[in-house]
Amino acid sequence: MASRSLAAVLAGSLLALLGAGAAVTTRDASTARATSGLARSFEGPTGTARINRAARSALTWRGGPVTASTGEVVQVYVSDALSAETPEKWAEFLAQLTHGPELARLTANIASLAEVQDLCGSRALGCYSRNDIVSLGEPALDGTTPEEVVRHEYGHHVAWNRLNTPWRAVDWGPKNWASAATVCPRVTRREAFPGNEGSNYAQNPGEAWAEVYRLLDE
Repeated sequence: MASRSLAAVLAGSLLALLGAGAAVTTRDASTARATSGLARSFEGPTGTARINRAARSALTWRGGPVTASTGEVVQVYVSDALSAETPEKWAEFLAQLTHGPELARLTANIASLAEVQDLCGSRALGCYSRNDIVSLGEPALDGTTPEEVVRHEYGHHVAWNRLNTPWRAVDWGPKNWASAATVCPRVTRREAFPGNEGSNYAQNPGEAWAEVYRLLDE
């Protein structure tokens, strides 16, 4: 299947997705369950994401640049702890997601749950930092699938690669979506908290956007 234009998909389905429970302050039970687990790790008050690079270097990986059936090259590494998973499988999965040229800048790291929590934090199922995704490659105990986690984290990757001057799209959501979701008025009313990965995680529009993206290709 050829990759689809993200802009075209959002133009036709944005309002429906918001109504499905992925808006900043109103989410259905399944979205709430997924969002609570798909946590990014952050460092410092500015909301800069981080991945434990030392822990990543200590693991053994297989993979590298993989050419998907679309002809696109995707950088994927799979932990040796996941013998049944392959870089080719995940490169194909990523290439079939709704995406743009940001796919070429991605490095995806697929690991066991224990490894993900070493890399991202003790409660995380995945995390994102500056063109790098870390995701579990096996179902979580609560039933969350690796595909859900990868889609959510790829939503952060889309936002990271979008301009949203004067704010960061990874915190506020891409500009067109943030406008449709009325993020600025929500921030003024203290209903939304861009970049907040702590007590106001559920009102973080960056996370709401990632959930909207996760639902695009569900």
